[in-house]
Amino acid sequence: MTRARRAVVQWPVLVWTALVWVLLWGDLSVANVLAGLVLGLLVVVVFPQPPLRFPGAVRPGAVLRLLASFVADLVRASVQVAALVLSRRTPTSSVLEVHLRTASLAHLTATAELVSLVPGSVVVEVRPGTQSLFVHVLDTPDRRAAERERRRVLVVEGRVVRAFGTTEEVSDVEAGDASGRGDHPRPPVRRRVVSGGSRAGRTARPGEPVHEVGAPGRAPERQEGRR
Repeated sequence: MTRARRAVVQWPVLVWTALVWVLLWGDLSVANVLAGLVLGLLVVVVFPQPPLRFPGAVRPGAVLRLLASFVADLVRASVQVAALVLSRRTPTSSVLEVHLRTASLAHLTATAELVSLVPGSVVVEVRPGTQSLFVHVLDTPDRRAAERERRRVLVVEGRVVRAFGTTEEVSDVEAGDASGRGDHPRPPVRRRVVSGGSRAGRTARPGEPVHEVGAPGRAPERQEGRR
């Protein structure tokens, strides 16, 4: 297989590199998208890798809802931050620990990126071992406001998982603790089929090529008085 052929096969790498490039620059423009695609092309040509297999599932309807909700969140948050600036009052900020409900690093990363792109919130630390995001948020004067922001992060996670997760991962989200405090068993390690056409993404049978998702155990117990 030639390097050019490998570049064609690895088109998801090109798209993902362009997306990461745009996110790093924080500006969605034609120039940034083209630069990301060129960078991705150089990566797959100079450093060819085995073909990537996506262990999840793409649900077009859920993907559209995810994108529409993200745009709505951008507009809403931009208006809120602008109003806060014009009010000239000093906001109360908080750093919240939010325990996610899935063990997928891909979903953890996507959730962190989407949360950070919305004005007024930024992820300052990621702890995959406890499935946690530490999010700095503006204008949280009381506990109710802080809990509202914590639930907003979980809503974003749910949208991501329903758009790209497996059936088991969607079940993990629905069964998990909706408060974001990690009061739920951690999802188990699942061995996903990563090849085999239409079989890709489901739980593997013995002898099939697999990709492990998740980690065993439980999230740490919540301490009394944690904020």
